[in-house]
Amino acid sequence: ELLLMDSICGTNTETLSPPTASISLPKFDVICATDCLFITWLHEHLIAALEELLNEDHGVAIFAFAIHAAYSKAKDVWAFVDKVKAYHRQGDSSPVFDVETLPSVQLTPPKKGMPDEQGLVHTLRVTKL
Repeated sequence: ELLLMDSICGTNTETLSPPTASISLPKFDVICATDCLFITWLHEHLIAALEELLNEDHGVAIFAFAIHAAYSKAKDVWAFVDKVKAYHRQGDSSPVFDVETLPSVQLTPPKKGMPDEQGLVHTLRVTKL
């Protein structure tokens, strides 16, 4: 099963709500997400969505992103890694995810005159335990 989600850039985040227990959502073996980690105020919602949507049998999420200083500070974007590692189910201290930082790749920035950092693509692999 394949799920494609549109970008929420420009969306009023107050209108977004977490999934409810009454909705049956599909489970996925692989989720690919790009350029969403700069929305740092939604990290916790994104992690909760991963727990809900990833297959219980070692589902994997791949995140590819670059740092866009105009939107978020690098340290705030990279804080996602610690948040994912610290995430646990209520009443259980066992980790839910493993996080691996894959080698970054320098690409040409999307537009002329942009800093090289905006063409440096970082990749995270988040595996459900």
